Amino acid sequence: MKRGRDMMIAAALALMILTGGALRFLHIGTPSMWVDEANTVFSAEALVKTGMPDMPTGNVYGRAPLYTYSVALMYRLGGVSLENARNTSAIYGILCIPFAFIVASMLFGWRTGLVTAFFMSVSYFEIGWSRVARMYTQFQLLTLISVLFFILGFERHDTVRFPDRFFRPRFLFSGIRVPGFGNTDPVALLIFVLVTLITYFGVHLLAVFTAAGLGAYIVIRAIHTWIFPAGANRMKNKYTVCTFLFIAGGLFSLAIPQIRHLLIKFLHYTPAWAAEGASSASQTGVLFRFLFSWYRFPLGLLSLAGLAGLVRGGRRSGWMAAMLLIVPLLILSFVFTHRHTKYLFFVYPFFLMLAAYGTVRLVLIKPVKLFSFRSRSVFLTRRWTAGLIVAAFLISPWLRIAKNIPFLDDGKTNGAVYFNEWREAAELLHRQMQPGDCVISSLPEVMLYYRVASDWALNGNNLALSASRKIYDSQGRFMEVFAGRPLVDSPETLKRLMRESPRGWIVMTDYHFSQPLYTPPVMKQIIEARCGAPQWTTNRTVRIYAWDHGKGEAHEF
Repeated sequence: MKRGRDMMIAAALALMILTGGALRFLHIGTPSMWVDEANTVFSAEALVKTGMPDMPTGNVYGRAPLYTYSVALMYRLGGVSLENARNTSAIYGILCIPFAFIVASMLFGWRTGLVTAFFMSVSYFEIGWSRVARMYTQFQLLTLISVLFFILGFERHDTVRFPDRFFRPRFLFSGIRVPGFGNTDPVALLIFVLVTLITYFGVHLLAVFTAAGLGAYIVIRAIHTWIFPAGANRMKNKYTVCTFLFIAGGLFSLAIPQIRHLLIKFLHYTPAWAAEGASSASQTGVLFRFLFSWYRFPLGLLSLAGLAGLVRGGRRSGWMAAMLLIVPLLILSFVFTHRHTKYLFFVYPFFLMLAAYGTVRLVLIKPVKLFSFRSRSVFLTRRWTAGLIVAAFLISPWLRIAKNIPFLDDGKTNGAVYFNEWREAAELLHRQMQPGDCVISSLPEVMLYYRVASDWALNGNNLALSASRKIYDSQGRFMEVFAGRPLVDSPETLKRLMRESPRGWIVMTDYHFSQPLYTPPVMKQIIEARCGAPQWTTNRTVRIYAWDHGKGEAHEF
């Protein structure tokens, strides 16, 4: 009986992995390069050729080095291309499906694990980031692995059931039992620490939130033992001991001025793109709206049902998933100065686990009484509950978006980022440019990938970045950090370039041109007055302005 069930579970999981893989790999090279992908693509290519992850400027690209090395490995295996860079993310994204299944099964049981795997395989947010050459799927995978080893080391003997009989790694110690503390596996905990440190230093600083979430889980378990001792010593348990160690360590760390100042700087750092009024990232509710928007219906409601189940006496191990989601969500929303949905991606599987747990509870609990008359009562049976949940998914847009992502045209969103038609814009310039033409671009690093060398960059955000870092060239001009192009730093500079160059092109995304942060209104007026109407790419995501002194009198500014 159990063997047949286990084979069914394995077959279902394999089907979900295959489905998720197809949605992640199919037509992965269709969209043009997204701006942040350029950093990965160029630095990984340089790593293959020279052994150093250099940008076109010659500066070493130091962000997420572990991901850069992964892309370089993919380049060595399959050649240098944007598709192979994205394939790296797709592979990590696919691996997240079985690891999310294992973690969810350990915390909630195999039914929740299977539903979690289904959500992971078809969630368009998961699919979207798996089709972008950035470190986020690697970050998510390492987070799941670190949590897995924390469970194996700290909670395995108390909470783990299926699939423990299959996933039974043999470490140096099978466990150390201390009276009142339960079993622990120091080797598994050491691996947890190592994976967390590798993630923090090699992929993303937000890995510290994994430790914070697990710390919150331990504190809640400690409080639970104080309130409900169940015959055990209220204070003599691993949760209480760890809680007091956390408090002592935190107070000691805050007493050190260097650590205190570094923490304040970290929490108050605000990039220019997230400044007040420049982006929705300045709004505290942006992440809550993301999780509970119509596009994720009914996942948000199901996750609340899962939380309610945990509060009403559900599996205490499930509190771990809740804290791993809630702690980063609260810190990002109310402590950090800027928020972006990509910062929540590494803990998104725990949101899906809560939704899966809520789904399983709603289907498996006793029939729900809807209302009653004097003579009879009307119940919502398990079958009807499951049918309503399936119907909710069918009317919600997220499944339709997921299956359509591989077939979307360039210049559309994949559920994670919005792509701009830089490939098409570069092809237009290749057909129309003449030798000596001046090219000004909002993203010269992306244009460079498509073999268009920009002479100047027009991007207010990059100008602010260069000014803050004091990046100049030999002539004293602000230099763009990523492609090494001089920046248009004032309306007078823009006027001079358009006056001194007989012909020229200004290539900008519609977003960069429309936002004052990137293109000040006075520069917009100059461009529109001198160049007239722009050429547009097919989906109107990139606009191309041109001036030509030979087609009329030069405009006198």
